[in-house]
Amino acid sequence: MGSVTYHLRKQQLLESINNHNYEKLKLNTKKQYFTNFSNIISNGYNLSPSALSSVGAELYGVAADVMEHANDEATEDANNQLDRYLALYNNLGEEEYNQRGYSAQAAIYCDEDGNIDTDAAWQKFYESAVKSYMENEILPLIQEKEKELQEEQARLEALVQQEEAELDSVKQAEDSAIKNEAARYVA
Repeated sequence: MGSVTYHLRKQQLLESINNHNYEKLKLNTKKQYFTNFSNIISNGYNLSPSALSSVGAELYGVAADVMEHANDEATEDANNQLDRYLALYNNLGEEEYNQRGYSAQAAIYCDEDGNIDTDAAWQKFYESAVKSYMENEILPLIQEKEKELQEEQARLEALVQQEEAELDSVKQAEDSAIKNEAARYVA
């Protein structure tokens, strides 16, 4: 092959390497967004818009939908838990409730007068339900997506290394072809 053919192949390889490196960069950014979202979930009850903004525009809509669904699930769960809690407390009566060992738990949800603070109890149940939903339902999905991104990044890295190796051999072949062609025309 002539030096022009090697030069064209070299340019194709350089373009391909640059495209694959750009894809790796985009995957790395996407992976960072998933990591940020995973950290939001791992840190517990943090559904603020500023926390959501760290997941990037690409995932913001998905994250907002997940947070909304988590809110709906947690609200329903907190209402059910509060109803069960109040029914148990009211049905047993204070003395029997304390005898069964529930008094320590009840103290968490009581105000300074000793009455059950339903708002505080509901908030605790809600926060617990959101955290549970996120850790059990959403976090595994995010971790699976992060794993897929890592695998894709590894595939691209292997492809870039293969192309760089071919590029080195093409550069050597091009240099050799130039020397051979130059010698032909000089003599």
